[in-house]
Amino acid sequence: MGDRGLAVRAASGYGIRLVELDGPGMVAWDNSNLRSHFSNLALVGEHLYGIHSDQQDGARCELRCMRLSDGQALSGERLGFGNLTLVEERLLFLTAWEAGLPGGCLATGAAVADIVVFASVAGDVCGYHVEDGRTLWRVTTGRAITGAPCLVGEHVYVANHGGVVTSIDVRSGRLLSKSARLGAAVQGSLAATSDAVYAVAEDLKVYALDADTGQIVATRQIHGQSFRLQWPVIHAGKLWVRTAPVWCVGSEYVNDTLLATATSLEDEEAKFLTWLEGKAVFGPHSSKNDWKSFFALNLPDLEEPFTIPCGPSEGCGQPPNPPVVTSQGELLAWWPTRYPALIERGGVFGTRYSIDLAAVDAATGRRKPLDAGPPAHVWPLETDNLYALTTGGRFCYWRQRFRGTYAFDLQARRHHQVQVEVRDRDGGVWNAPIMYVDRREDALPRTPSTPTAGRIGATVANGRLYLSENYGVLAIEHAGGNAP
Repeated sequence: MGDRGLAVRAASGYGIRLVELDGPGMVAWDNSNLRSHFSNLALVGEHLYGIHSDQQDGARCELRCMRLSDGQALSGERLGFGNLTLVEERLLFLTAWEAGLPGGCLATGAAVADIVVFASVAGDVCGYHVEDGRTLWRVTTGRAITGAPCLVGEHVYVANHGGVVTSIDVRSGRLLSKSARLGAAVQGSLAATSDAVYAVAEDLKVYALDADTGQIVATRQIHGQSFRLQWPVIHAGKLWVRTAPVWCVGSEYVNDTLLATATSLEDEEAKFLTWLEGKAVFGPHSSKNDWKSFFALNLPDLEEPFTIPCGPSEGCGQPPNPPVVTSQGELLAWWPTRYPALIERGGVFGTRYSIDLAAVDAATGRRKPLDAGPPAHVWPLETDNLYALTTGGRFCYWRQRFRGTYAFDLQARRHHQVQVEVRDRDGGVWNAPIMYVDRREDALPRTPSTPTAGRIGATVANGRLYLSENYGVLAIEHAGGNAP
């Protein structure tokens, strides 16, 4: 409201404040009638409108009208989360559409042209029209689905807890094929090509199925504790698979006995290979296959050509994150190490050494350090609480709900904080450009059930960065027209 010499500040922790810009910046009024950091404000005449989120009940949201002269709340109407805009003196509350999905979902959807597909905990797969949310079709699989739909061309594939992989025509909803029951439930997501679909079931077997018939054509036994919240990645003629390793609080210091004896990167990798294959003992954590959780399998026969010399990480309620592929065709993953190249050594919680982000040599499984320049200073990094990875252009985006979102410029080797939920939390202050609330005591929106979707990376699309929260979706644009 600069044309009127006024400025309004609204935040969930503090309430709302009107400041007179003409003069010394005097506060005209200040109250808690509107606590909001999730919606913009709209001025209509002498009335100010905004979405109020009650600090004691974050799920209760009201559209509130306030008198501009003194900040008095004149009216309120229960709505929900959304955004406000003013069009021809009419106040619009923006929600594109809502549609029913019985049971809800725990994973992202898949979209092609004018159809978006979601799979539900109740076992339904539903196709919706992207313009108005009309339900176009529904297929019932009979058991819970906790992974995301996998879309290849006009075919969408889903797997359920009954261990059945189903293929559906995305346009019509016509059932194309159903596999025989696999050895156990499929909790994670799938990967697919035009020829084959790849699933990892809770018997820790990888299954290759014919994309047209659903017939099992190859299997491979791997190791770990679960494939929950995971998905395989297809790259360079191989299937790259992560599993949850043996549970250990944070995987803290599990690698340190081995790392302490390493004399070079090559020696470190050689020691990891002997440890992961059960040929050497380093400290108390030494039995074969307990800590081996990163696999490369040849396509299409699922033969394992080599062991990847990567030690365990994670453990704080989340499995290790799957690798990602950059725009330059490199496969990136986290590596516990004594010899980091991209990330400056020091300050990593849970180890006396380091964690590095590096590429994987698709021919050998060895680490390819990103060593084109000096290491970047990064904080915070924790062996038990790493970040989901997404790539876009020259950036690798790191994301977790607790620590927030970061953009790592792989060319400039610079680390940028993008977003946090809470500015002051866990003994630190995180002054990101985007933050929702100021203090941990401030209420974030609540959801009716405990979030179980796991660690979800940022999504890059349409020139924007999209962040999925338990209570909504945030869209972020680059600052500056020259940014990629």
